[in-house]
Amino acid sequence: MQLKDAQALTDAIVSCLGAGRRSAILFSDVLEHRVYNHAATETALRELALRHQQVDVRLLLRRSDRVLKGGDHALVELARQLPSRITILQADTIACEDEREWVVVDGRATVIRQQPDRYDAVYRDDDPQLARQLGAVFDRYWQQGCPAPELAQLRL
Repeated sequence: MQLKDAQALTDAIVSCLGAGRRSAILFSDVLEHRVYNHAATETALRELALRHQQVDVRLLLRRSDRVLKGGDHALVELARQLPSRITILQADTIACEDEREWVVVDGRATVIRQQPDRYDAVYRDDDPQLARQLGAVFDRYWQQGCPAPELAQLRL
């Protein structure tokens, strides 16, 4: 399905996450507020993360230092609340040459945005081959990633 605007992109991501049972990987530039900072997105990700003990939820960001520039972010807060269930890493910007953003759920469903500054995207609810390809790229970037200190919860 072709997506043309921020709301359609958000709806597709919520649908994708809502159908998940085992895993979700999200590769994004800055978790743009207009797309990802919604109660529905947070709820879908929370429900997936809490579905059972073996769920794997990983978020990899190219520019984690800019995520909170627009204020608090629902997905960052959720990761802070569920640190044993949701992991956020900063991608190594030198090793990470891919401009696309994507969500892959359960190794089948994908939402891909070709350019982070545009809302044109494609949602496929059952494409295991594409999901494997994106997952392999994600895993390579994940291995080179590091914790994002600006997103860590400050404890007193």
